[in-house]
Order: sequence, then C-alpha cells, then structure tokens
Amino acid sequence: MGTDITVMLVDWGRVTAVPAAERLSLLNDAALDDIDWLPVPGTGLLLPPQGADWRIGFDFRGTMSLYKAHFWAVERWDKVRRYFPGWPLRAALDDFMGRLDLLYDFYGLPENTDGARLLGTDPEAPPDLLTACSPDSAVVAAGLWRRVSPRLEELRPCFDRHAAEPGRWSGTFEEWTDLLSQWGEATAEAQRRAWGIIGVR
Repeated sequence: MGTDITVMLVDWGRVTAVPAAERLSLLNDAALDDIDWLPVPGTGLLLPPQGADWRIGFDFRGTMSLYKAHFWAVERWDKVRRYFPGWPLRAALDDFMGRLDLLYDFYGLPENTDGARLLGTDPEAPPDLLTACSPDSAVVAAGLWRRVSPRLEELRPCFDRHAAEPGRWSGTFEEWTDLLSQWGEATAEAQRRAWGIIGVR
C-alpha cells in the first residue's frame, strides 16, 4: 500500500488519438511532470507546464499522494454499507465509487472497463492504471455526487459504530467524507471540461 497515485483530468480524445499501445507511456510521462505543476488557489487543481493543454492535475488534501488513502476510504465504505439500511443512498455511493474505478472486485458489482478500453487491453486483464473514468462515466459520477453529498450525514452513525478508527487513514467521518468530497470536486471539473479522470502510479 505504499504506492503513489497521480490523478489527472485528461482530454480523452487527445489520449485516444495516440495509438493504444503508446497511451500508458503518454500518461506516465505526463504524470512525471507533476513536480512542476502549480496549484490553483481555492481548488484541488494543479496546472501542468505551459503548453500541456490536454491534462490538469488534481491534488487530494491530506493524502501525501498515496494510493492507500483512497484504498482505506473504500475499506471504510465496505464496513458502512454492510449495515446501512438505506438502499438508494448505498446504491448511489456504490455506483459513484464504481464509476471512479475505486471498488476493485468488491460487492460483485459490474467491473469498470474504462481503463481497459482506453489502453486497448482485455477487460478481463486489469489495465495498469490505478483508476480510470471516461468522460461519460464522469458525467454520471458527478450527477451521483450531487445527489449523494447532501445526505452524507445520514451515514455518520453507521460509520462511527462500524468503521471509525481515529488516527488512521479516513479514520473519522469528517476525514472520510472530505476525501469523497474531493472526488466529487474532481468529477464536477471533469464534467465541466468534458474530460475523463485517470490515476497512474
């Protein structure tokens, strides 16, 4: 779980204009530029070097760019959803996280194949991306987040009882919902640009 993750919003059309075999290298090379990215005040957005107009970074507060922050947020959800009785809200959060390719093989939900399609690989063989969300999936995810976010407080009792571990990743309800909210911000920005979201090592 010591893996880093660089999350970028990308112009899907620009990426798919490159031959499929070269797309992962393109994305990995783009991620290596992140040391030069400049934060946009008041947002999680990071501007890449001048001329790189097909991507923009997203900086998740308090994660130190570690993938395990997101892994543990999903683990918390796994514990909450087992006991939370509100099916519509539970299903919407499942769908939101699934669209962002954060659920791996949990819950028997349909696999997110956006990354496999982007890289031109077999959907049964997970692509070498930590997360991938096409522009169409980002639009749906952003809509799901608008529905879910006003109701997050309903999850607090279940979280505090079954998932809270203060001092650990997303160990409090506030930390957990803050990380999810940042994914909500990323999907909203992706929808605004009609771009997708990817995360590479």
